[in-house]
Amino acid sequence: MNLPTQTELDSLPSFTENSPIRVLVSACLMGTPCGVDGTSYGDFPWVRKLMALPNVKAVPFCPEDFAFGTPRQMPDIHGGNGFDVLDGKARVISDRGEDWTDKMVLAAREMLRHAAKNQVHLAILTDMSAACGTQVISDGCRLAADRKYQKGPGVAAALLIRNGIKVIAQRDFRTLEYLHRKIDPAHPIDGTAMDHHETEWYRTYFISPTLYPRLTTDRLVLRQWRNEDRVPFGEMNADPRVMEYFPSVLTRAESDAMVDRIEKHFDENGFTFWALEAPGVAPFVGFVGLARTPYQTPFTPCVEIGWRLAFAHWGKGYASEAAHRALQCGFQEMGLSEIVAFTATGNIRSRRVMEKLGMTRKPEDDFDHPRVPEGNPLRPHVLYRLPSSRFR
Repeated sequence: MNLPTQTELDSLPSFTENSPIRVLVSACLMGTPCGVDGTSYGDFPWVRKLMALPNVKAVPFCPEDFAFGTPRQMPDIHGGNGFDVLDGKARVISDRGEDWTDKMVLAAREMLRHAAKNQVHLAILTDMSAACGTQVISDGCRLAADRKYQKGPGVAAALLIRNGIKVIAQRDFRTLEYLHRKIDPAHPIDGTAMDHHETEWYRTYFISPTLYPRLTTDRLVLRQWRNEDRVPFGEMNADPRVMEYFPSVLTRAESDAMVDRIEKHFDENGFTFWALEAPGVAPFVGFVGLARTPYQTPFTPCVEIGWRLAFAHWGKGYASEAAHRALQCGFQEMGLSEIVAFTATGNIRSRRVMEKLGMTRKPEDDFDHPRVPEGNPLRPHVLYRLPSSRFR
């Protein structure tokens, strides 16, 4: 995943009409009729709205038009993605079977030169394209009756990424929202906006078939839940020491309902808050894992990391050890660009774990938890973030 995180966007300087943000843009997104069929592939109001801001300078370019002209045959990558083409491991083939690899690489270099000449801050590109695709491209010819897709960028996008330029697709609506607010601080964030990899289609096509039922560390096993875990989990959730920073302890029925939600999350996403086992010590010590936050906040949609351990297993380093493995899975195996964590402001123990993991907090990101009643001292929460680029 090569999207800029909210943290990275926030770290950009302030932009003015005299010192605008410079954005490399696929020319078709700006209305230039440079698509393979001689059109601009339709209207892209989110992109046009951004590019119309007075402190934005659009730098349009179409690598395929540069190399092959318009109209043209349909190129797609065979045998890998854009990185593989750059490394000589895959080819770009037109729908008529012509090998366009060399010209596509030259076009990618010209796009990079254009970006460097204009000193762009980032790029907004057309997803699915063999040149400009950012998250998803066709796996072979897109005109095939059984068209297949693959994760990864097109050739031009891959070269930009390798040269440190962050790329956003025209359908990465959440990141476009964050970018818009960076450019115009008065812009209200649409909390329902999702990036392409967060959509039901993407998750169904790419994520659901990939399951992560078991992770291990030197001392621990993160695994799927067993029916016998429910008893110790219920006891743990009834312990006031464990639940100190939650609104209340849980009844056994409430605890079981939570397990049901955790297992449902795994079925739908392939990951969850895994049951945590310490072999040779205890078959169940709590949970650690990843989940999609199921309610709306200023930073959702997102994937959060969370943990809850039985009191008898505190102080052994289990939470940070298992959480590091969960982060590794999220970033290196699932391709997430950012993972967040949050807790009640006074929960210093959990905050220390977040900081040990390399997560950082900005006070302006703190929020009131929407599921904690107003007036409850546990309602104020702190938010910690970790982009994939900072994971160690």
